Amino acid sequence: MLIITEGELNITLYSASGREVVITRLGAGEVVGEMALLDDQPRSASAVGATNGRALVLRRGPFQKFLREHPDSCLELLKELTRRLRTTNAKLTDLALLDVYGRVARFLIRLAEEKGTGDEAGVLIPERPTHLEIAGLVGTSRETVSRAMSDLVKAGSIEYRGKGLFIPPSGLDALEDAAE
Repeated sequence: MLIITEGELNITLYSASGREVVITRLGAGEVVGEMALLDDQPRSASAVGATNGRALVLRRGPFQKFLREHPDSCLELLKELTRRLRTTNAKLTDLALLDVYGRVARFLIRLAEEKGTGDEAGVLIPERPTHLEIAGLVGTSRETVSRAMSDLVKAGSIEYRGKGLFIPPSGLDALEDAAE
């Protein structure tokens, strides 16, 4: 298991044709590889550095010994695994029920909630992801994301501000409508 201390990792899956789908992005304080430590199965996804970073490695034996000696930690681990399962269920629902514009809108809403700072004037996301990163996270092509983002800019739903992304209140409403 890796415990990320600095930087970010993309957790990815690859199709037989080599197409990459980013399941999620993890940062400092988060862990990856815990499933393999629990069920002795091979990893279910790949972890790829999205930025420079550092991580601590925890091997199976010491991890399992720790859990046996600290049963309350098992509950915390179960909570984290349940949170991830709920996130995965939400993404599967998005893929099954939303068109690409709805998935991009839902991604932007979640990004605003997780990384944005806002007030009555709107929400600023200080570091916007690239169109390629968004494409991997919503299951489409970079070109399609570029078109969707361009349409959102033209409609006034989002604004590029330097390396950031600003969403005015009316833009949040429009994104919510597209994500329904």
